[in-house]
Amino acid sequence: MKVSPKVDIYSEEHMRSVGLNERQMKAIEFLKHGEMMTMKEFIAIFPAVNRRTLTRDLDHLIKLGLLIRKGKGKRDLYYVLS
Repeated sequence: MKVSPKVDIYSEEHMRSVGLNERQMKAIEFLKHGEMMTMKEFIAIFPAVNRRTLTRDLDHLIKLGLLIRKGKGKRDLYYVLS
């Protein structure tokens, strides 16, 4: 039986290989250094980017299994690494 080496799904190399954009990689980096991130914090990192675009970026990370959305409602919503 052949065993594959474990892949760090949060490494820059892996993130690039799955096609993440710079904003998505920055969100992952932010979360690697903290416990959680709110949309307000993500907007502060990219103030020139439309909120809808940032939401789509985070939704894509959730779909890939890299992030988890927690909390209820708009005010209590935050993101963590999966």
